[in-house]
Amino acid sequence: MSPLDERPALPGLWADPNIAEFDGRFYIYATTDGVPEWGATEYYAWWSDDLREWSRTADPILILAPDGDVPWASGKAWAPTIMRRGEKYFFYFCGFAPALGDHAIGVAVADDPLGPFLAEREPIVTNTEEVRVGHAIDPATFADPVTGRRYLLWGNTSAILAELSENSLRILPQTLTKPEGLALFSEGAFLNHRRGLYHLTYSIGDTRWKEYRVGYATAHDIRGPWTYRGVILQQRPELGIFGTGHSSILNVEGTDDWFIVYHRFARPGGDGMHRETVIDRLHFDEDTGLMQVVIPTLGGEGVIFDDTRRASPPTIGLSGTARSHPRAKGTD
Repeated sequence: MSPLDERPALPGLWADPNIAEFDGRFYIYATTDGVPEWGATEYYAWWSDDLREWSRTADPILILAPDGDVPWASGKAWAPTIMRRGEKYFFYFCGFAPALGDHAIGVAVADDPLGPFLAEREPIVTNTEEVRVGHAIDPATFADPVTGRRYLLWGNTSAILAELSENSLRILPQTLTKPEGLALFSEGAFLNHRRGLYHLTYSIGDTRWKEYRVGYATAHDIRGPWTYRGVILQQRPELGIFGTGHSSILNVEGTDDWFIVYHRFARPGGDGMHRETVIDRLHFDEDTGLMQVVIPTLGGEGVIFDDTRRASPPTIGLSGTARSHPRAKGTD
């Protein structure tokens, strides 16, 4: 295997990736990594037409700092997620709130997935709600294809699920619930639905651990009960792949093609604050309907997505070249 085949999907240090598709174009929103004590203050957006060539906005799409775009936050820009509702894009993000002395979750709104985003002046999750967890971090959005309802999922040490209001700018307190049955849950929850079954994936362990991994549970109702299905993604020491976690999962629109996007320790010499984003294909067992175990690869072998909207071999994520976008402020 050549060095080109070992590149991550995104060049550089990026963690906690959230992948989304809007109108046939793919986007990744991630934590800016390589900052001591996870102290990033800026969010960027990446976009691609083919899951191979990724471009990044030159300017941040949101800045968390006392003089930045978010009045309530002083930094710790972690683990964002995004949702489209109507003609608007809702960007949910983590930040440290000095007034709370803890992390909180905010929302910013834009007319385009690359911004500009305008943040609400107050967080929408403060961890002072009736149902709370270790920290209010790692939001994920979910549009339920069964009911049409929109949800926000977050949590640390436990997960919390809540329905979003019609304007998506607040959670509905009466819908707060903790999904039960998520063995060894740490953080980084994500929801998908396929053929009548809800699939909930999440991180197990600490992102600084080589053993950081992805657990998996299913349910026939979004409120549970949830059945733990085991670990579907973990380290491969023989390839120097460690710390595989905090994933999001993409079902390409109009297909049954699925991809898992996650971070690992940067290769070589990475750790829990020096991580890189990678993509691998995800398969389902046609008999059980369950996700199969993902074998992490160095460069995402076997998951190119072609222009006919069907996946074909052999490789993904071989470059991170910059290209223009009609609404991007610029590219690296």
